[in-house]
Amino acid sequence: MMSKKTILVTGSAGFIGRSCMSAWKDKYRLIGIDNLVGVRSFAPPEGEYEFFCADVRNIKSLPLPKVDAVVHLAAQTAVTLSESSPSADYTNNIEATMRLIEWASDTPIIYASTNKVYGELVGVDTPIDIHKPIEPKTPYGVTKASADLLIQEVAPRGVSIRQSCIYGELQRGSEDQGWVSHLLSMNKPNGAFMIYGDGNQVRDLLHVKDLIKLYDVLLRKMMYGWLPQPRYLVVGGGEKNALTINEALELVSFAGKTTSGEMREKDQMYFVSANENTTSWRPIIDARKWLLKQVVELV
Repeated sequence: MMSKKTILVTGSAGFIGRSCMSAWKDKYRLIGIDNLVGVRSFAPPEGEYEFFCADVRNIKSLPLPKVDAVVHLAAQTAVTLSESSPSADYTNNIEATMRLIEWASDTPIIYASTNKVYGELVGVDTPIDIHKPIEPKTPYGVTKASADLLIQEVAPRGVSIRQSCIYGELQRGSEDQGWVSHLLSMNKPNGAFMIYGDGNQVRDLLHVKDLIKLYDVLLRKMMYGWLPQPRYLVVGGGEKNALTINEALELVSFAGKTTSGEMREKDQMYFVSANENTTSWRPIIDARKWLLKQVVELV
């Protein structure tokens, strides 16, 4: 019988990490690393998988076995926090990634990058393809772009996934990060949701299950020597899953109170992914239907 491949997931206790572990628990031998610092990180139940409560920067000191691939999710993910503490972004997003690359050697690495590497995208109203140059504007965007490039240029078998707006059942969002989950959690008579700017910012929503299917497609190909060219993908829900904040509020018949604030500095008015070079993968879950389902289940 063929033994299971061993996959290391950094940031395994966060939203996407936990979703990966749940989806792959019977498919791979899973090892997770997470420092449990994030307010939305949850330690796994004992025995669920091999877990190290540690900082990725200290990966060389951990008694890890040889792994077949790495999914690198560990990061500081809030744009607002990056503005108030850019040094934390540097250590969590750049230094940790470099230490991981050094440890992994020629092991395949999938890196969760972000649409924020593209900056404000002023005047853009068409899907972002692989030819769009990066132009980060925030400390978060700069550190994620740096790690993105390190994965491509220093890791022999690394691929960066520039992800758009990820959502799903295990997400515990806040005003700073994870707005879809935050909106749903506030959808009640005593709830409150802040709209920054005019609420017409466009995002293409990608369900985490669809994202994990893409990771799995890439893992299976990369573990046998394949690498995409270029070594990054721009990934999201695409045009069919693009909607504005205002449309999302209307779709769920928002029951709480909305308040208005100034547009966040350097925010993108439009980001939709072209989803090029993703081999056989395409998003399946319809964001609008999923949002409506959450409302029905709350009734």
